[in-house]
Amino acid sequence: ILDLIDYENDCWEYVTEDFIEVINIGKERLLIKYLTDVEFCLSLQKMNLDFILNEFDSLHIQIERLQSVINIIQKSPYFFQIIEILWFHPAWEIGDIGNDLVRNKLKNAKEKSIIEQCIDWIYRLTKERSTYSISILIFDIIEVAGVSDQFVKDIIESILGWHNAQIRGQFIASANSFFVDNKDCRWLELIKSEIFKFCILASDIWETQEIIELFKTLNDRLTKDEINLYIKRHKLLNKIPDALEVDWYIFWKTAEGMRLRGEI
Repeated sequence: ILDLIDYENDCWEYVTEDFIEVINIGKERLLIKYLTDVEFCLSLQKMNLDFILNEFDSLHIQIERLQSVINIIQKSPYFFQIIEILWFHPAWEIGDIGNDLVRNKLKNAKEKSIIEQCIDWIYRLTKERSTYSISILIFDIIEVAGVSDQFVKDIIESILGWHNAQIRGQFIASANSFFVDNKDCRWLELIKSEIFKFCILASDIWETQEIIELFKTLNDRLTKDEINLYIKRHKLLNKIPDALEVDWYIFWKTAEGMRLRGEI
């Protein structure tokens, strides 16, 4: 992967902990489940999609090539397996292409069985491994499919159980976008009961920023007492006076100083 990166243009963006982790694990170990599935590999080859597996390490510099085969992927009998591979890639652009494919599958499904198949697959995946994209797609699922409260709670419990600040932060960011337009009290009450857990676990400044943005979005749907309770549970927000009103640059600078001093 490092050999294929244009250091001058995007080294700062791509040489992240996620990329280093993939390098350390190695493609063969990371994707062994797919590499050893003979029928799957033959199917990819017949549909000219085998580059997704064989050239996995360089997909982040083949965005246009990947976008050119979106319709083929949608029709593949191995649609879900292909998406799983895209979600394994550490570059967010690759995962985002997978997200759009799943979103289209959900929204354009003409048969209820296809939606159910998609939902069952996502649920199973949350039990197998941490998947960043699920923290985004859960709200697309809520909008399209008639999922139960328990289904959503189970997904949230999985997200919390992964102990990953970036995934938690993305879930809160997705919730924020969702509640800008969605006024359904059912989902508001469910999320209100879960925010406490996110506040308790919050360990990242960006994650905290997303929580603040969610509070602002829900300002007219949460009481001051509710917001104060959330703040008390948050180990960073409860240390900064009027944290929700502080200029974001000052907040970030204050929080980073506290982190460097080991106060959070």
